[in-house]
Amino acid sequence: MIKAIIFDYWNTLTNCEVTEKTLKNATLKSYNYLKSKNYNITFDELLERRKSGFLKYNEWAVKNRKELTPEESFKKYIFYDINIEEEDIKKVIEINEKYDHKHKFKENLKETLIKLKNKGYKLGIISNAWTRLTLFHLNQDGIRNLFDVIILSCDYGVRKPSKEIFNITIKKLNVNKEECIFVGDDHEDDIYGANNFGIFCTLGMKPIKIKPKIEYMPQYYIEEIYEIEDLINEIDQNIINAPISIGDLVDKVQGDDYIILTKGGMPKAALVDVAYLAKLEFIKL
Repeated sequence: MIKAIIFDYWNTLTNCEVTEKTLKNATLKSYNYLKSKNYNITFDELLERRKSGFLKYNEWAVKNRKELTPEESFKKYIFYDINIEEEDIKKVIEINEKYDHKHKFKENLKETLIKLKNKGYKLGIISNAWTRLTLFHLNQDGIRNLFDVIILSCDYGVRKPSKEIFNITIKKLNVNKEECIFVGDDHEDDIYGANNFGIFCTLGMKPIKIKPKIEYMPQYYIEEIYEIEDLINEIDQNIINAPISIGDLVDKVQGDDYIILTKGGMPKAALVDVAYLAKLEFIKL
């Protein structure tokens, strides 16, 4: 039985777009602020630091599956050789959080979340994201209180697809990983991360860029958030109420009497010798 639905945030619950225009706009506002504080840096230099610094930081974060706070990342990768006051770094971050991107929540998001909550599902978010910016958006649209748990990478120093951040989430939700569905748009961070941890089922939010070398695939695909409601009903109806999950069964039953069909993560289907299983008393016939 599905008890919890966990979402990625960026480009799953909300569409996010960073363009050259939004980036330059944020940089110009940051430059004007720093200039008013008498820091010796040009607009072009600040823009280049912003671009190259975030690329280097992202490479480090992805490789190590770790996350810094915004203050730590700006200080280490952008203002690494400039003696800048902490309060001024925070101000520049606030400017960037407000102006360097465009965001819009997915259509029918709030209504869908309310319906899912009313059906008794626990809702969570796992996102490789900055806390202040994410919570600002959620509060602005009045949906923050619909989530039982919001786990953001910079609060814990670890990011998807690390198993650790998924483990933190299910513990806070007080559910088992076999009782969860994860919804995300990134093949590696979301789909691989959730399946590799052992989440029961993953939903890929289109458009999702499939990476051929990544092991796991989504069990289902959706294009709109509201599709989740009917899909979860279908998934719940297909779950067999057995003493153990199919995933445990695969580990425990060994021999030549069965064939397992799987799409990665929890097996999607199994062809087995039913009499053999009955003898082992894994299921009641």
